[in-house]
Amino acid sequence: MAQTMPLQQDDPRRIGDYEVIGRLGAGGMGVVFLARSATGRPVAIKVVHAELARDPEFRSRFSGEVTRARQVPPFCTAEVIDADPEADRPYLVVEYVEGPTLAEEVTARGPMSAANLHGLAIGIATALTAIHEAGVIHRDLKPGNVLLAPGSPKVIDFGIARALEAPHQETRNGQFVGTIGYMAPERFEGSALTPAADVFSWGCVVTYAGTGRAPFDANTPVATLARILTQPPALDGLAEGPLRRLVERALSADPAQRPSARELHAALLSGSSSVPRAAEVPPSSLAGMPSLQAGDEAPTQAADVPARQPAARPDRRRPVVTVLGAVLALALAGGIGFLAYRGTAEARADTDPVSGLQSVDPGYSTPQNAPPLSSIPASAIPTPSASTPAARPPSSAAKPSSAPPKPTPPAGRKNQPAIKAADRNGAAAYGPYFVQNLHTGRCIDVPGTGAGAVNQQVKQDVCLTAADDNQEYLFIPHGADAAGNQLYWIRNTADDLCLDVPGAGAVPTATRVTEMNCIEQDNQDYTLVPRLTSGGWEYYHLRNAASGMCIDVYGNRDPAPALVLTLVTCGTDNDHEWALIERSEW
Repeated sequence: MAQTMPLQQDDPRRIGDYEVIGRLGAGGMGVVFLARSATGRPVAIKVVHAELARDPEFRSRFSGEVTRARQVPPFCTAEVIDADPEADRPYLVVEYVEGPTLAEEVTARGPMSAANLHGLAIGIATALTAIHEAGVIHRDLKPGNVLLAPGSPKVIDFGIARALEAPHQETRNGQFVGTIGYMAPERFEGSALTPAADVFSWGCVVTYAGTGRAPFDANTPVATLARILTQPPALDGLAEGPLRRLVERALSADPAQRPSARELHAALLSGSSSVPRAAEVPPSSLAGMPSLQAGDEAPTQAADVPARQPAARPDRRRPVVTVLGAVLALALAGGIGFLAYRGTAEARADTDPVSGLQSVDPGYSTPQNAPPLSSIPASAIPTPSASTPAARPPSSAAKPSSAPPKPTPPAGRKNQPAIKAADRNGAAAYGPYFVQNLHTGRCIDVPGTGAGAVNQQVKQDVCLTAADDNQEYLFIPHGADAAGNQLYWIRNTADDLCLDVPGAGAVPTATRVTEMNCIEQDNQDYTLVPRLTSGGWEYYHLRNAASGMCIDVYGNRDPAPALVLTLVTCGTDNDHEWALIERSEW
């Protein structure tokens, strides 16, 4: 697992308003630093090399791509936080995403299960839809640019590599910008680049995740290129079914025969017999982020996709002589570099011993794997006081898959926490419960599996009732308020930490909910306020006694996994209602 590297003598110690902590990697476009904001938030800062910064044309393209990247919704991508294209060395500040890359996960654990593969395909298609609708083309979608963040995949490094290209050209100084095994054939033919190239890459990435290899893999870059241009994809090991047929469509040699990202997204979710065309896909298809985990049961299958009729599949052999001849000529001259990130400490040019082709990092990929937050120096993130015992470290492993079954309340259900202190009847604790939101259908969770960590943010995620996760909470009676309402600590059974917000006493609205060691006279006491009954379940406000505010899901009725929980003014119809459901009741 990659770690941060010490800063070099000439590396900056501050970039804008950010304190630089260490190096994450470097490449052909620039250097990636780990830094922290004024509030202690870890971020990744990508600083352009000085020689590129002196190129006015590069600066203009970089600025334009940053503007477009800011328009991409952050729920499925690494959020763009800040940028300064006018700095002496332009830089981009993005969300620091914790989690292994898809490349690392497959290398360590082998191909994904059918359930997880389907969820991954949905997540990447969702990200591409958002990227394309912001007017951006990724250009370098590959397993190293897909991070398996807790809850859902995140696609990183979209669009910025375009700044390396001359206007309307796919090459710069004899280099193709991208990773050869995941590049669409039209990129080698001089054709105008369209979002269809990313869809081709989606097919390659899904194949890699399901089989452990890209569909055009060969022993050398030239052989890989020849297969992309002349051969059908090798999909052995990818199960027959609608998802495989979607992949086949995405890998069509003719860009016009590939579905759009929005069509992919709709087909993966709909289960219908055909891919809806763009005009038929409802604008609300991105209303909720689908989970990475599709379930232990058979996943909802992608649409059974017939080939589009208007145009026949083009002969992949047609451009071989021209394109391969040009590539081989450049290779013999030693003048071409295929830009593929290697996740090393420094930029590395790997030369193929047969062809002489080089693999060079374009400089805007996170190392294969960015270190987990637990490996960041203590000064980079808030830490508990010395008197507070530390919890067990969080797990960086991907969550097990489990389709969220619909719970069925038993008749005469009575095992709910008492509302008034007088009604507690001597019970030491109630539960454990999954705490499920009425509007989103998600459960309160902390990232990863197993124990969480002190100060770790609490989020919503798919209710994983078929596996031991960290989603079960005990409601522990802890005295009463002035009105006689029972107060509770809400304690996670996996780590014995309580739901908390930073500090003590009342806090501002929108303060994020975290986990902390259970402490007396802190703001960890909650009352249960009955709100309604729906489907046989009782729903409550979880009201913080110190502030009088309720636990809420960020946003409004948004089922996206990994959305943070906050305290806000209690209201109705705004994600404030929660049911307490025992495992046996699912």
